[in-house]
Amino acid sequence: LAGMDKQKIKQTFFQMFFSKSGNNHGIAKDVKKLFPQTIDYIKQIKNEDKNTKGYFAILLQRLESYFILEKVCKRLHREHPKAPIFTKHDSVYTIEEFRLELLKIMQEESIALFGGSPTFRLC
Repeated sequence: LAGMDKQKIKQTFFQMFFSKSGNNHGIAKDVKKLFPQTIDYIKQIKNEDKNTKGYFAILLQRLESYFILEKVCKRLHREHPKAPIFTKHDSVYTIEEFRLELLKIMQEESIALFGGSPTFRLC
């Protein structure tokens, strides 16, 4: 992972999260050195048992929707009831007047829920 740009790291993790177990494009060893427990958890969740197949992807999707809908949108609505809110997958849209407030809420809720805040893109 050393020397990889942010986009390449993101792509690598998505390949690991959403591909079959063992199909990690040769990077699992590098990732395991940096995040040993994370790889073990991913392997446990992604085992090939038909009862749990695809569970990890579903888990990530549910976490994403919980963050966007239950945390970010509800808080924006609570603090700014007149702000229009639109969502599409992992994106939240509002009008210019509430744009910076939305960004602030996303950052704060991300820190509270995940312990850190990624870079959010303003469009």
